[in-house]
Amino acid sequence: MKKILLLTASVIISTMSFAQKGTVLVGGNVEFKKNDNILILATSSETNGTSRSSELSPYVGYQFSEKLTAGATLSLYQASTKM
Repeated sequence: MKKILLLTASVIISTMSFAQKGTVLVGGNVEFKKNDNILILATSSETNGTSRSSELSPYVGYQFSEKLTAGATLSLYQASTKM
């Protein structure tokens, strides 16, 4: 386990050393969730509604030099609850 962690850390550090200026960075996160709100009574359980949410968070950046990078993130979130 220790060898795997050391190998992973060395790969990450070595890829960071190859940073080039003029690089455009893009990425993001997409998330969907659905929760059933369940009410548990002494002898039975029943659904007390559902809630859903979704999130979209793209980002873009630019690397000006080996040690100077700037970027921006936009986050869109939507949630709804149905009883």
